[in-house]
Amino acid sequence: MHMLCNDPKKHLLKDHFDVWCSDWKGEFSSRLPGRKPWTFYDYMTDEPHVVNPAIVHALRSKKLLIAEGLAAAKDNL
Repeated sequence: MHMLCNDPKKHLLKDHFDVWCSDWKGEFSSRLPGRKPWTFYDYMTDEPHVVNPAIVHALRSKKLLIAEGLAAAKDNL
């Protein structure tokens, strides 16, 4: 991706924590992401950042997300 950008620094994850962040450490492994800030640790440096993104890639919440989706589908029948 960086090869396609004139200025790759504009596309650094740390500059877009309000939009998207990955829950790679499992902060939400037992619950769905909410509207409260949480601590994200940078993949490369392990530097902590307090984030509250609009979109959370909940990597370790797949079973919970599936259950919630099935329950929502059932409620809409």
